[in-house]
Amino acid sequence: MSYETQANVLIHLGANGVLSATTRPTPREAEIIQTGIAAEIDVTLAGQGVVTPVVAAGSLLDYLKRLEMLGTCAGILKVRFQDSAGPNTESLWSFYQQQYRDGLAAIRAGQIVQGLAGSGGLPGSYLTRNPDTEEDLGDLAVDPFGSTFEW
Repeated sequence: MSYETQANVLIHLGANGVLSATTRPTPREAEIIQTGIAAEIDVTLAGQGVVTPVVAAGSLLDYLKRLEMLGTCAGILKVRFQDSAGPNTESLWSFYQQQYRDGLAAIRAGQIVQGLAGSGGLPGSYLTRNPDTEEDLGDLAVDPFGSTFEW
Protein backbone atom coordinates (compact mmCIF):
# COMPACT_ATOMS: atom_id res chain seq x y z
CA MET A 1 0.00 0.00 0.00
CA SER A 2 1.35 3.40 -0.91
CA TYR A 3 1.22 6.16 1.67
CA GLU A 4 1.29 9.01 -0.83
CA THR A 5 -0.39 9.56 -4.18
CA GLN A 6 1.73 9.57 -7.31
CA ALA A 7 0.43 13.05 -8.19
CA ASN A 8 1.73 14.45 -4.88
CA VAL A 9 5.08 12.77 -5.41
CA LEU A 10 5.47 14.18 -8.93
CA ILE A 11 4.72 17.73 -7.76
CA HIS A 12 8.06 17.71 -5.93
CA LEU A 13 9.93 16.96 -9.14
CA GLY A 14 8.60 19.94 -11.10
CA ALA A 15 9.40 19.56 -14.80
CA ASN A 16 11.20 16.29 -14.07
CA GLY A 17 7.92 14.89 -12.79
CA VAL A 18 6.08 15.19 -16.09
CA LEU A 19 5.64 11.57 -17.18
CA SER A 20 4.11 10.07 -20.29
CA ALA A 21 4.16 6.85 -22.29
CA THR A 22 7.35 8.06 -23.99
CA THR A 23 9.29 9.29 -20.94
CA ARG A 24 11.74 7.37 -18.82
CA PRO A 25 10.19 6.30 -16.54
CA THR A 26 6.63 5.95 -17.76
CA PRO A 27 3.79 6.55 -15.30
CA ARG A 28 3.46 2.76 -14.83
CA GLU A 29 7.19 2.39 -14.17
CA ALA A 30 7.01 5.24 -11.64
CA GLU A 31 4.13 3.40 -9.95
CA ILE A 32 6.29 0.26 -9.71
CA ILE A 33 9.11 2.31 -8.16
CA GLN A 34 6.69 3.83 -5.65
CA THR A 35 5.22 0.44 -4.72
CA GLY A 36 8.71 -0.89 -4.07
CA ILE A 37 9.56 2.09 -1.87
CA ALA A 38 6.34 1.63 0.14
CA ALA A 39 7.15 -2.07 0.59
CA GLU A 40 10.67 -1.24 1.81
CA ILE A 41 9.22 1.22 4.33
CA ASP A 42 6.71 -1.38 5.57
CA VAL A 43 9.42 -4.03 6.00
CA THR A 44 11.56 -1.54 7.93
CA LEU A 45 8.63 -0.63 10.18
CA ALA A 46 7.73 -4.28 10.72
CA GLY A 47 11.31 -4.84 11.89
CA GLN A 48 10.57 -2.33 14.65
CA GLY A 49 7.33 -4.07 15.64
CA VAL A 50 4.94 -1.68 13.90
CA VAL A 51 1.87 -3.21 12.29
CA THR A 52 1.79 -2.26 8.62
CA PRO A 53 0.42 -0.67 6.63
CA VAL A 54 0.06 2.30 8.98
CA VAL A 55 -3.42 3.72 8.51
CA ALA A 56 -4.06 5.86 11.60
CA ALA A 57 -3.77 9.56 10.86
CA GLY A 58 -1.04 11.35 12.73
CA SER A 59 2.65 12.16 12.82
CA LEU A 60 3.84 8.70 11.80
CA LEU A 61 1.60 8.63 8.73
CA ASP A 62 2.73 12.13 7.72
CA TYR A 63 6.36 11.04 8.16
CA LEU A 64 5.78 7.95 6.01
CA LYS A 65 4.17 10.01 3.25
CA ARG A 66 7.22 12.26 3.16
CA LEU A 67 9.60 9.32 3.29
CA GLU A 68 7.83 7.58 0.42
CA MET A 69 7.89 10.81 -1.59
CA LEU A 70 11.66 11.14 -1.07
CA GLY A 71 12.37 7.54 -2.06
CA THR A 72 10.11 7.65 -5.08
CA CYS A 73 11.61 10.95 -6.28
CA ALA A 74 15.08 9.42 -5.98
CA GLY A 75 13.99 6.34 -7.94
CA ILE A 76 12.35 8.37 -10.70
CA LEU A 77 15.33 10.69 -11.04
CA LYS A 78 17.76 7.76 -11.12
CA VAL A 79 15.85 6.24 -14.04
CA ARG A 80 15.33 9.57 -15.76
CA PHE A 81 18.99 10.56 -15.66
CA GLN A 82 20.76 7.22 -15.79
CA ASP A 83 22.19 8.11 -19.19
CA SER A 84 23.06 11.66 -18.18
CA ALA A 85 26.23 12.95 -16.63
CA GLY A 86 27.03 16.05 -14.69
CA PRO A 87 26.81 17.46 -11.22
CA ASN A 88 23.28 18.88 -11.47
CA THR A 89 21.49 15.66 -12.35
CA GLU A 90 23.51 13.59 -9.90
CA SER A 91 23.11 16.02 -7.01
CA LEU A 92 19.34 16.20 -7.49
CA TRP A 93 19.02 12.41 -7.40
CA SER A 94 21.47 12.01 -4.53
CA PHE A 95 19.67 14.65 -2.44
CA TYR A 96 16.41 12.70 -2.50
CA GLN A 97 18.22 9.38 -2.08
CA GLN A 98 20.16 10.55 0.97
CA GLN A 99 17.07 12.02 2.62
CA TYR A 100 15.20 8.75 2.04
CA ARG A 101 18.07 6.60 3.37
CA ASP A 102 18.38 8.83 6.45
CA GLY A 103 14.66 8.38 7.10
CA LEU A 104 14.90 4.59 6.89
CA ALA A 105 17.96 4.65 9.15
CA ALA A 106 16.01 6.64 11.74
CA ILE A 107 13.26 4.01 11.70
CA ARG A 108 15.83 1.20 12.02
CA ALA A 109 17.54 2.98 14.90
CA GLY A 110 14.21 3.21 16.70
CA GLN A 111 14.21 7.01 16.77
CA ILE A 112 10.88 7.40 14.97
CA VAL A 113 9.06 4.48 16.56
CA GLN A 114 10.30 5.14 20.12
CA GLY A 115 9.38 8.79 19.90
CA LEU A 116 5.83 7.93 18.93
CA ALA A 117 5.53 5.03 21.40
CA GLY A 118 6.40 7.37 24.26
CA SER A 119 3.64 9.75 23.23
CA GLY A 120 0.99 7.05 23.09
CA GLY A 121 1.16 6.94 19.30
CA LEU A 122 2.14 3.29 19.07
CA PRO A 123 1.46 0.22 21.20
CA GLY A 124 4.22 -0.80 23.55
CA SER A 125 5.11 -3.73 25.74
CA TYR A 126 6.98 -4.31 28.95
CA LEU A 127 10.15 -5.02 26.97
CA THR A 128 9.88 -1.92 24.76
CA ARG A 129 9.31 0.28 27.82
CA ASN A 130 12.12 -1.36 29.83
CA PRO A 131 14.83 -2.71 27.55
CA ASP A 132 17.54 -2.46 30.23
CA THR A 133 15.82 -2.17 33.62
CA GLU A 134 13.02 -3.69 35.67
CA GLU A 135 9.77 -1.78 35.95
CA ASP A 136 8.04 -1.31 39.29
CA LEU A 137 4.75 -3.13 38.77
CA GLY A 138 3.27 -2.12 42.12
CA ASP A 139 0.27 -4.23 43.13
CA LEU A 140 0.47 -6.25 39.92
CA ALA A 141 3.52 -8.05 41.29
CA VAL A 142 1.84 -9.15 44.54
CA ASP A 143 1.16 -12.87 44.86
CA PRO A 144 -2.65 -13.19 44.93
CA PHE A 145 -2.44 -16.29 47.16
CA GLY A 146 -0.25 -14.66 49.79
CA SER A 147 2.49 -17.24 49.41
CA THR A 148 5.94 -16.50 50.65
CA PHE A 149 8.92 -17.77 48.84
CA GLU A 150 11.98 -19.03 50.65
CA TRP A 151 15.25 -19.57 48.91
